[in-house]
Amino acid sequence: MIPNMMIDSGIGGNNNVIFRGIGSSMFTGKNPVVLYVDGVPFDQVSHYGADLVNIERVEVLRGPQGTLYGKNAIGGAINVVSKKTGNTMESKASIQAGSNETYGVKGFINGPLIKDELFFGLSANYNESRGFMKNEAPGQDYFDAKENKNAKARLRWLPTDQFEVNFHAGIDQLRNGSDTSIAPGPLRYHEKRNPHSVPGKQRAIKMDGGTLLFL
Repeated sequence: MIPNMMIDSGIGGNNNVIFRGIGSSMFTGKNPVVLYVDGVPFDQVSHYGADLVNIERVEVLRGPQGTLYGKNAIGGAINVVSKKTGNTMESKASIQAGSNETYGVKGFINGPLIKDELFFGLSANYNESRGFMKNEAPGQDYFDAKENKNAKARLRWLPTDQFEVNFHAGIDQLRNGSDTSIAPGPLRYHEKRNPHSVPGKQRAIKMDGGTLLFL
C-alpha cells in the first residue's frame, strides 16, 4: 500500500502507473515510474508486468531517480529484488481459479548445485481468462480473452568469499484481446447485424456523446 500510487490496467493489458498525479505518455508509451526487476528496466507500459514469484522485496523510490535509474524515472522507481539462492532447497507452488474460465498456476524452486559455491533458482507463472464480452458475430469467441506466461532462471556463483557472479535469464509472453472504447467525434449510431435475427434487420446502439466500438 503506497500513498499516491495507482496501477491501472488499460486497453490491451497495458499497466499505467500513476504516481503523485504523473502518468504515462500517450505518444511514446513511456512510464515515468520505471520498474526494475533485478536490475533490468521496464519503462514501457506494454512491458509493465513484474513476475512477483520468488521475490525477496519490493522497493518504491519517490521522486526523480535519474542519477541511478536513468532519464525516464522522473516520477520514481519500483525496484523488485529476487530471493538470493543458497544451500537450502526451497520451493512453493500455488493455483487459482475464478469466473469467466479464469485460472492460473505459479511456483518456484531454489537450491544448490555445488554446496557453498553454485546455486540455482527457477520460477514460472501462467494465467489465462476467457473474458466476459461475447462476440456475437458468426465464428467469433470473446473480445477480451487474456493469456500471460513468463519464466525466469537464475544462477549464483561464489568463486571466492569476496566475489559473486549472478546470471539472469527470462521470457515473457502476453496476449490480450481488446476492450471497448468511446470513439471521439460527433454523435453517431453504431449498427451491427445480429446473426440470429431475420435477414435485413439490424440493431442500433445509441450513446450520448460518442459511439461504442468493439476493437
